Amino acid sequence: METIRHLLSVKYLFNQYPGAFTSVLAYYLLGGIILIMLVAVVLKMSAKKRDTFAQKSASKLFSLAWTMGWIGIILWIFRQINVFYLSAPIFWLIWLATGLFWGVFVFRYRFFIVPKRRAEIREAKSKKDYLPH
Repeated sequence: METIRHLLSVKYLFNQYPGAFTSVLAYYLLGGIILIMLVAVVLKMSAKKRDTFAQKSASKLFSLAWTMGWIGIILWIFRQINVFYLSAPIFWLIWLATGLFWGVFVFRYRFFIVPKRRAEIREAKSKKDYLPH
């Protein structure tokens, strides 16, 4: 509990020179960021063969993963080379909050808006089949 309190303290978050990551977890973080970016690229390529909703969902996920991935890699590099002020841990917290906020919109689109739109299109198509030409 004391460690979490320290990590969220103002003194730690705004430390202009926190030093490089010394834990092996930092390399897992970098690997995870790169893995998410690669998965997004593969999903975007595979969605080209499907409908427009799948393409748009994959495009939104790709934009999220690619943008947040590169920002995460840049923040990781800043921390490793101890860039003054730019290696402050508050930037990681802002990065995480932004990624989660953006991810909620992507998730909402994929799992709530797309099924609703597909149902509307199916319904409109079934009505159109019964209308005279």
